[in-house]
Amino acid sequence: KLDTPLANFGHGSIKPGQYEFPFISTLPSNIPPTMRETAGKSHCEVRYSIGAHLVQPGGAGGLFNRITKSWLRTLPKELIIIGKPQLAGIIAGGIALPPEAQSINYCCCFNRGTMTLDAELERTILSPGDTTNVFFRCRNDSTTPAFGVQAHLRETITWRAGGHQETKSRLIGQQFLSADSCPELSPLMRLPQKYFGDASYNPLGDALNRSQRRNLSFFVSR
Repeated sequence: KLDTPLANFGHGSIKPGQYEFPFISTLPSNIPPTMRETAGKSHCEVRYSIGAHLVQPGGAGGLFNRITKSWLRTLPKELIIIGKPQLAGIIAGGIALPPEAQSINYCCCFNRGTMTLDAELERTILSPGDTTNVFFRCRNDSTTPAFGVQAHLRETITWRAGGHQETKSRLIGQQFLSADSCPELSPLMRLPQKYFGDASYNPLGDALNRSQRRNLSFFVSR
């Protein structure tokens, strides 16, 4: 709750008429934004409202002179708060996801080679209306066809109350780059000798060093 005094009527009286009292009030920088979410029968919301009321001193001297009471309240109006990013604990800049090689097997034991992927997120702080990029390199060193590369941008909200917890997740955006646009995802006709006992082969380094750096763009809707 944030109280902002607008006017002081001195001895507690004011002449009849219509009055306006312009004011400025600074909101705390760490308050959460307005939000509403439901998951089944569970409901979560952060709601703000603004209103005005007259404050009248109570009592007639001594200790009671410091007691106040409110009367003649206006109906509160909903106030929409757009939050600012909370920077504490957030890594500045981008995030690099190290290369990961996945073995492609047929019937659990027949090796068809590997597929390798690494990625880098351009920014870790996003606001509605922003556009960001996911950069990646990929390589198909297997005899299995790949359809392409797909990236998701997902929002997850978790709330807890009364010993209960609920989570709601929604897809904000997704992008797909077909293998037709990535020659490095074309399957091999046959596995080279390096997959059969060549200890010098490094699937993470060797594969991606020959791959082009590509990107997928995301737009964060308002």
